[in-house]
Amino acid sequence: MERYLPLALAILFMNPALQAQTTTEGFENGYADGATQFNGPGGEVFQLTSDFRIVYYPPYGNDGSAYFIDTGALEGNTNTPPSRIVLANADKTFELRKVHVWTSSDDGASYATGTVTFAGTGPSGAVSQSFLIEPTGNTGQDWDVVDLSGSSFDGTPLQQVTVTYSAGLDYVALDDIEYTLADLVGIQGTDRPPMITLYPTPVLDVLHIDLTTFSGPTDFAIFNGVGQVVEAGTLAGGRERSLNVANLTEGLYLLQLATGNGRPVVLRFSRMGR
Repeated sequence: MERYLPLALAILFMNPALQAQTTTEGFENGYADGATQFNGPGGEVFQLTSDFRIVYYPPYGNDGSAYFIDTGALEGNTNTPPSRIVLANADKTFELRKVHVWTSSDDGASYATGTVTFAGTGPSGAVSQSFLIEPTGNTGQDWDVVDLSGSSFDGTPLQQVTVTYSAGLDYVALDDIEYTLADLVGIQGTDRPPMITLYPTPVLDVLHIDLTTFSGPTDFAIFNGVGQVVEAGTLAGGRERSLNVANLTEGLYLLQLATGNGRPVVLRFSRMGR
């Protein structure tokens, strides 16, 4: 499978041109209290994992708004497992621009200063940066703001962001998340036969691949976010096949299929955590 590695790496590390439109998600558009996902401007789906959920608690959102994301007030929070925002659309990436943050050391009862770390993964690899969060009080006017311009996140296409807090904190809330969306360059232009599908993504244990348009055996390789082959083999064509990916760690992957005409097909999927 080494002969296909340069193409896969090129797709992994290609930085998509971001769309001009910047979206600010304030969660005020009809989300239910306790919801665990929100939508982008084109219907894209962002999933919230672990303790993250959308909460209705007016007027304590940023600038006195009613809705925001938090890790759960008075619930004895921990970073295990860490809370994530995951873009479920396999053909998209997002760039995080700015986030308003409020932190607490007593499960949301009152504000506290501490460090929050944002760790992102995407087609160009992983980035991580910590920020000192300094809310100034317990009202909606007292949130701090994290501006990611000039940070390691600046210009980095992402598929997911993990948010953790340092010792001394046990609660974090996010609001007015500013981001841009882009198509993943390289997926659309790989001459994919029209009937090839890959589902579900994100996947937990078993990945399904429709190979009805392939005849004969098909070589495959799975690449992780830094371009390493983590699994390879051969699948029989002619019908839907399944791959057990339960042994893969949580994150973004590329599945490369040899088509027999010298031009491999590359599809992206993400593995979710338990």
